[in-house]
Amino acid sequence: MTITQHTIDDLHADIVIKYIPDDYMPSFKQKIKEIARTTEFKGFRKGHVPINLIKNLYGNTTLIDVVYDKIDDDINEYLTTHKIETIGKPLVKKEINKNRFDFNDPCELSFTFELGFSPTIDITFASDKKLIKYNITITDELIEEAIQGSRKSFGQYKESDQVYEDGYIMVRLQAIDENNLILLNGIDTETLLIMPWIKDVTLKSTILQLKINDTFIFDNIFENLDKTPEEITKFVLNQKDVSIKKLPVRYQAQITMAKQLALAEINEEFFEKLFPGRNFKTIDEMKDAIREDYKIYFQEKIDHQLEHDAYHYAMDNLEVNLPINYLNRLVEDSEEMQNVSSEERENYINKHSKWIAIQNEIVKIADINIKYEDVKQFVMDNVKQRFKNNPQMTMPDEQLLPLIDQQLLKYDNFEKNYNTLMDRLISQYIISIANLEEKHVTLEEFKQVLENHAHHH
Repeated sequence: MTITQHTIDDLHADIVIKYIPDDYMPSFKQKIKEIARTTEFKGFRKGHVPINLIKNLYGNTTLIDVVYDKIDDDINEYLTTHKIETIGKPLVKKEINKNRFDFNDPCELSFTFELGFSPTIDITFASDKKLIKYNITITDELIEEAIQGSRKSFGQYKESDQVYEDGYIMVRLQAIDENNLILLNGIDTETLLIMPWIKDVTLKSTILQLKINDTFIFDNIFENLDKTPEEITKFVLNQKDVSIKKLPVRYQAQITMAKQLALAEINEEFFEKLFPGRNFKTIDEMKDAIREDYKIYFQEKIDHQLEHDAYHYAMDNLEVNLPINYLNRLVEDSEEMQNVSSEERENYINKHSKWIAIQNEIVKIADINIKYEDVKQFVMDNVKQRFKNNPQMTMPDEQLLPLIDQQLLKYDNFEKNYNTLMDRLISQYIISIANLEEKHVTLEEFKQVLENHAHHH
């Protein structure tokens, strides 16, 4: 066997691999013997089918399989031995006519493959290229909103003779016609309405001025409430198994009961509900704890966004010369790419392949080597993070580890977590060498950043 490399340019090369019969016939004969041992054929005992019969039935097909398996092994060994880094699999450039595969008359075989080299990339960033690291300002207003939200969560509803914006009402709903006359045999039901459901501002303003036994009109209940038509039908109109299109839209509502949300008082009992076991005595202690919780929560969001931005930072600011001729052929030969648009093909070449090349270079520079135990620890950390605020769902490591092992036995699960960990390590390396610029923003400004980012990418 000989393998010869012919360089085309810095990013492309052809390799020619040649075999004489002595290179592949021993493997062919061994494979035929293995087939004979396992083949069942009428008139012969298993394992006793004559070799010549096996050759006549499967000979040339087996020879082709043996040769192509050998090609894969030999090319991979050649690339590994010579430390040749490619951006994709070798592509057949000149293939031997399969009619030349004849086990009765073996001959010299020659194959030519095209290689696309992984480019050498300068993983450095110009000083004027900044990667923004956001820092969310925790304002006093944000702390106050959290406290008021908790007061509502732990508050209680109390009966009232009038309607309040943060309360709810019980009403008798009756379907009416265009003249506000109650429909004979129409819908007539008692239901609960939470005031935030009323999305019609004018209607809500009207309801807030009413008292028990007063009435108001829904001109179109499906438009007046901030609920889906299905939710309104089932939970407001109390109708099941009916066509929404056949239901009336206009209703008279008579208030039969009103309840106001009484906020929980700020005292030690409230502190204990919000932060069990912390024994807070003052509101300042509670505010400090809320601020710390926000810091941890926001830091997770910031880190996640920074890792995501690192991808675009590298893609936008690193020059990568790709083996375009090879990549065009790779796309043309790919079955997965046959039915995609030209835009998707161009995206694969210019973005996906560029990112793969950047990844390969960073893996080499940063000496990233992910082992099974690394993936296992990554999964365990994620599980613990997910359930850190739910003690009932946590379990000791000795119980959790076997479950993770079982999950990672499935190749798809292992590959997914491996790739996610790899992306994180690569992003973290980019961040470590990037020109970071810290920017202080409010929570609303950070939400706008996320929205704009989602829109543009």
